[in-house]
Amino acid sequence: MLWVLMRCADFDTMTTRPTWAVLQERTGRSRNAVATALRQLRAWGLIGIVASGRQADHAAKDADGQRCNEAAVYVLCRPAGRGLRALPVLPAHAEAVARREGAARLAVEEKNTPPAKRFSPTQVEGTSHAREEKNQDVEPLRGPDSSRRGASAAQPHLPADRQELTWERHRTMASDGSRLAGLSTLRNLNPALRVLSLRDLRSLMRHHLDAGYTVADLHHALNHRPSPDPRTGREHWGPLPEARQDQTPVDHQRVLREVLRYRLACWITAAGEVMRSPDQRISAEAARLHAQHRAYLARRAGAEATREALAPVASSWAARIREDLAARRSKH
Repeated sequence: MLWVLMRCADFDTMTTRPTWAVLQERTGRSRNAVATALRQLRAWGLIGIVASGRQADHAAKDADGQRCNEAAVYVLCRPAGRGLRALPVLPAHAEAVARREGAARLAVEEKNTPPAKRFSPTQVEGTSHAREEKNQDVEPLRGPDSSRRGASAAQPHLPADRQELTWERHRTMASDGSRLAGLSTLRNLNPALRVLSLRDLRSLMRHHLDAGYTVADLHHALNHRPSPDPRTGREHWGPLPEARQDQTPVDHQRVLREVLRYRLACWITAAGEVMRSPDQRISAEAARLHAQHRAYLARRAGAEATREALAPVASSWAARIREDLAARRSKH
């Protein structure tokens, strides 16, 4: 989605205004998926709304007295201090880049947001105030900012150039938020999964998530069979299918979903139960060894207690035996 927005952008003002129909056509996503992606990009601070779109019935008349639908205008941003690397600038283009950066700085100044065609100054000004209140930590795309290197509190262990949520690979995911974060980490491990949304992946893997699979377990299940192939003897599945030139994005997503369903179904028994994952087997073995160790410690503690309890009785019997032996020696 961000790639399509950047392809339609005016880099002199750092604004972009593709219609939702264009976004749907070029990404192969539904209208709801486009809305979700735009909302997520705004939450990450990668885009901001300069002016929202509206239908012709509610739009102002242009110079010809006509009314037409107005597309939303977005400004491309990046969260301040995220460490995005700037591309090398050739000396011949240095002046043009300087002009572009100057225009980008003005693009997010207060009350200087570049207006779109057929939008009144009042609407643009009100929208810019709303964006300033909601996204105080964004600035135009103009290279790295070495003065601010703070990381997000939601993802403190992420590199500076990473924007997605992460989850520890060997932790289970119980809540919806943790599952989305874990599946985001899974997409980082399997780049071929990036064509599917997090909620789509959560739906495909819900049985395994309910069974306590971790990110590492899902990654293993998507790349390995439960047992070696009887024909080839190999356990590794191989890479996930990539998009072909003769495939539309929708067809590629459909094929990828079928491959994921088949590979995950191999980890479900005939009775409909999800097999134990590698992490679960390791945890079960560790629990068994820990239980054996605790039982050994309990037996040793019981033997010590019994020995201490019988020590006085053993001492008295040993004294009697010594006296008896001494008496017999004295008789002989």
